[in-house]
Amino acid sequence: MANGDAGVVESIGMAQGFIVACGSYAQVKAAMDAKYKDAYQSIVLDKAQTLIPGMFEPHVHTVFSGMMASWIDISPFEGQDLRKVYTKKWIADTLSAAHEASSDVVLLATGLDPALIQPQSGKTFRRLTTCSWIT
Repeated sequence: MANGDAGVVESIGMAQGFIVACGSYAQVKAAMDAKYKDAYQSIVLDKAQTLIPGMFEPHVHTVFSGMMASWIDISPFEGQDLRKVYTKKWIADTLSAAHEASSDVVLLATGLDPALIQPQSGKTFRRLTTCSWIT
């Protein structure tokens, strides 16, 4: 994105981790020559290639990921794999153990997925409350 515009440009000039120019090839070459004469490499893509720089806004997921890093993980995943056991009892035990180990009044958790709680049935989607899970 250049100035909030996600349009297509013919050429992009990048230096020191920043996009420093974009527009026509002639415009970008002039800008790069003015600041970085003989200190940059010109790469021309063929018609089948597209350049999508990874230097755009970080997106809001990074904010939430950082914020939730210390929360208790009660998701059905261990890394990229599904947990072998993902039951209401496992979730309750995980939350209870975290509650006992913490002096915090508020317990924060992330990742609950009622669709994958075992055994899978219509009963899984009943309202879940902390009162019925932690004693």
